[in-house]
Amino acid sequence: MFSKNFPFFSLENKIKSINYYDCQFNFYHLEINQENILFGQCFKNVNSDNQKIISEKMLKHMSFWAKEELDEMKTMKNKKQFSRLYEWILTKILVKFGTSLYLRKYYTQLDISSDQITIIKDKWNRPSIKFILNNDIIKLDLIPFISISHTKYEVYISLCSKPIGIDNELLAFHSKSWERKIFNRKESEKIINYLKKWNIFSKDLIYTIMWSLKESTIKVEGTIPLGLLSKVSIDIMNDNIITKIPQKNRSYKNFISLTKDSILILTI
Repeated sequence: MFSKNFPFFSLENKIKSINYYDCQFNFYHLEINQENILFGQCFKNVNSDNQKIISEKMLKHMSFWAKEELDEMKTMKNKKQFSRLYEWILTKILVKFGTSLYLRKYYTQLDISSDQITIIKDKWNRPSIKFILNNDIIKLDLIPFISISHTKYEVYISLCSKPIGIDNELLAFHSKSWERKIFNRKESEKIINYLKKWNIFSKDLIYTIMWSLKESTIKVEGTIPLGLLSKVSIDIMNDNIITKIPQKNRSYKNFISLTKDSILILTI
């Protein structure tokens, strides 16, 4: 839902919650630029021992893992990459249930169950959703685009019928190296003056927002290395936050959600 202070939004329209092994998976609907967007969100258990226990239980007792998923996650387990395994399991659960909800809500003629949905990645590490039927992976035109982001405490996914990017960042302390390496003075002045309209004066907050705007924009395209973060431009046009990708003749609108400790950016 958008607040009266556009372009700030909050996730209030919850459409479903699912609980597994003390983990709550929440799903929200948001409409932007006449696009229906579904958000999935889950809070992590930050205790590493608990992460290991929860991961093993979910791998053992949940029935909707495809063989390829089990092989991938068992490899992480054998390598003792429990934090990565835990995060990836939470992400896959969000994607499976979120995609099923999305399709049932916006394409009522489709009834795809969560155990028929998985994530695959291309050579750019860009995630996409695939439909599994009789162990064959099939691409459906109606399956939405996806973006994924996570911090130490949360995992987010977003689903939309067009390319979309999200980035969730914990509030970071601003340093001069950020300003020198990532932002140019002209765009810094524009966004600082713009955010001051909303009583945002903290440099830590402003520069974390700017970092997140650039990273979320790169995720929309999916083929631009994060090393080119500094090349993504930020501008203010008609009271909108606009970002542009280097060497691409495209621009994107950006929307901001603020919590006490983190920032969520949506780019579309």
